[in-house]
Amino acid sequence: MPESVGAVRTGNVIMGTDERKIENEKLKGDIIELMDRRMSLTRKLHNYIEGTFSGIQTMTAIAYGLGIFLIVSSVLYYFLTEQRLEVLGFSALGSAEMVAIFLYQPMQRVQNALGDFSQHTVVLHAWNTQVALKMLHMRIDDEASAKEACEYIRDITKDYAETIERLTERHE
Repeated sequence: MPESVGAVRTGNVIMGTDERKIENEKLKGDIIELMDRRMSLTRKLHNYIEGTFSGIQTMTAIAYGLGIFLIVSSVLYYFLTEQRLEVLGFSALGSAEMVAIFLYQPMQRVQNALGDFSQHTVVLHAWNTQVALKMLHMRIDDEASAKEACEYIRDITKDYAETIERLTERHE
């Protein structure tokens, strides 16, 4: 059976131009769906990083509040019972907790977390944009173009993963 112009051999079956266009449209739909899922996962990761930052802020505020509570309760306890030993214990505990918070530089930790959050977000968006642009540039009916896109995406994913790793290890 002679092949028609524009036909593509897939295994033992010859695919005509119209059939190939239909298959390419299906593949295009699959790629768009994959890109949408990737965007969704990127948003989830962004939300996770944002939640981690919020958690650091919350833990710092709770620790600070606990220190103030221990100091205030020890002063109130002293005025109500006039027992010095217990007051000294509460006061020392609250003061030590407050000093520990300030010694560990909570504002620096929050600034580092905010900086990391911002940098990770920029890296994620840059990666996502590059992948999306490469996918849009790829010709889905050309095996060489698809292979080039796969290799490119693999390479930039590795580069961006290394960048995130360097950013994360910077504070450790």
